[in-house]
Amino acid sequence: MACTRFAAFCTILVVAAPLAAQRATRAQRELGEHLFAETALGNPGSSFQAACDTCHKSGKDPRGRGELYYSDGEEVSLLPAAGSRAQDTTLRNTPALADLELGSRFGRDGRYASLEELLQDKLVSSHIGWKAADRERAIDLLQTNLLNEPNSDYEQLFRAAYRLDIEELSPQGVYEATAIALANYLRLIRSELTSGWDAFADMNRIPIGPARDEAPKHYAGRIAGRISNQEGRVLIKRPMGFGQDAYEGFKTFFRVDGDASVGNCVSCHVPPSFTDNLFHNTGISQADYDSRHGDGAFNELEVPGPDTTRPRPSLLANPSSGDRNLADLGYWNWVDPATAPERGEGEGAADLLKRLVGAFRTPSLRNLARTRPYMHNGAYDSIEDAVTEIVRINQLARDGKLRSISPEYEVMKLSPGDIPHLTAFLESMDEVDADTFRELLLNFESD
Repeated sequence: MACTRFAAFCTILVVAAPLAAQRATRAQRELGEHLFAETALGNPGSSFQAACDTCHKSGKDPRGRGELYYSDGEEVSLLPAAGSRAQDTTLRNTPALADLELGSRFGRDGRYASLEELLQDKLVSSHIGWKAADRERAIDLLQTNLLNEPNSDYEQLFRAAYRLDIEELSPQGVYEATAIALANYLRLIRSELTSGWDAFADMNRIPIGPARDEAPKHYAGRIAGRISNQEGRVLIKRPMGFGQDAYEGFKTFFRVDGDASVGNCVSCHVPPSFTDNLFHNTGISQADYDSRHGDGAFNELEVPGPDTTRPRPSLLANPSSGDRNLADLGYWNWVDPATAPERGEGEGAADLLKRLVGAFRTPSLRNLARTRPYMHNGAYDSIEDAVTEIVRINQLARDGKLRSISPEYEVMKLSPGDIPHLTAFLESMDEVDADTFRELLLNFESD
């Protein structure tokens, strides 16, 4: 009897542990949702009250554009003006937020070592109306505003989620706890793997991503072999909406060698998240700079070596003015050559920095149709526009006209004829709800 009672007690403990974890996760999600939409975190004296979801929209856009998947549909985003500061905008396009926990550096330019560090910066930044000199005031006011917010009981929410009493904590403690709570909420925003591409991969038993330690090139080779074998027996299945153009685009996307229609996209946009979470120069900074100063001007821009102080304000700037000394070199400003995963074996700091001029984090390609405009500068309004620019840059790379272009671009062999196919494939990345995904798995395209 004692053994039976002990076994029953152990069973209760085993069941109770995951239930407690589930309750904590629900409480953390609820707190994160409140903080993400909380305008009281910002400067009350700014021109408008901003929250995280002012730019990273989590619901329906009031202008009727529909779900924007944590982006805002703008080329760059408007910042609240504070005090005597003039109205300004962000330097870059607002990124989507899914699968952020997969990276080792954060922000488009990799300036942050963790999500918590990123959010601590944002909580006292111009993004929610604070000037650089207001940091201490912002931290003090954050605690006061959370305790006095009439629409959300943050004392109870923090207690349920983290067993923290924010009234007893110092202002610095509340500030750090808020960043942690937001970071954990962002970690819950993950791709659902319910797109047309996912249905196609499931139907045709395509591996959802590389095996552990498998290079993307070898993964792509496995897929090419499987598809070639199935095509020979007319066994390819395509879900509704995944037409012949998308199928041809899929093959171009995954093709890593050959004489034509070689996208080599999979080398950086690695499934299932369609990013390698590393930083590459894709030529967009050069295209942006040259569009202001003439073709080839970026090649003449003076970029200092590893002995200079970084970040360098003039190279972390919008090139839209007439000043030829201003450019946005992205990750170059922040990379630590001693620890950078992008550093090749035996590569020196000077060569690494030279190679990372204009590098930005590889974005995920999921839900692209809902996250326009594209690239870090938001200069491309449609997927087709972005693909067209990639094809143009690929040609310039093959002609040797691009500075420090990622070597993956030199492998690519794309032409204008590939644009509609790649566009259709990328459009298939939009995720759908579970019921619609089941329909995709059950209904095939007919040729």
